[in-house]
Amino acid sequence: TLRSLKISFHQTIDSVRKFLSKTSNLRTLDLALRNIPIDGQALEELFRQYLPHLNELRLRVDVELSPSADFERQIDRLLDSFRSDFWLAEHR
Repeated sequence: TLRSLKISFHQTIDSVRKFLSKTSNLRTLDLALRNIPIDGQALEELFRQYLPHLNELRLRVDVELSPSADFERQIDRLLDSFRSDFWLAEHR
């Protein structure tokens, strides 16, 4: 049974979802997501649904934001999506 994993995804969120659905016994996950449009709420849902035993999480999310006048607003929205009890208290 796989309990610890370091992995990087460069595809779609569906590929991440399919993979995580097969790894429900993970306790430790080091996950890098590159150019996959996702936010903290969507990731929280995935982790709660597919990784009930997760104790330790290292997460790196690299995203491209569209260059526009509301660039700061895009950053604020993304950061705000990670300001839930799941991220701040449970997974610090």
